[in-house]
Amino acid sequence: MYELRYQVAITAPPEIVTLSDKVLRGMRDLVESLVRGQTYESWAELKEANRAWFDAFDEMRAKMRLDLDPASLPLPPSAPQ
Repeated sequence: MYELRYQVAITAPPEIVTLSDKVLRGMRDLVESLVRGQTYESWAELKEANRAWFDAFDEMRAKMRLDLDPASLPLPPSAPQ
């Protein structure tokens, strides 16, 4: 996870690097909460409890895609609706 983050840091525009930091922190927070014993009854509950992470991830993917191909179409959200 960190190796990919470092690759982003040296190749992506600053806005995407900032989003990748936010995504990494959110992922780390989720993993730490699971290690502490946090459980979720459903995908919807996990998604809602981690909404900021899912939103940041979706935004980062969209901006990365546009950076690679400005004519690209929007992607669907990363999580099932």
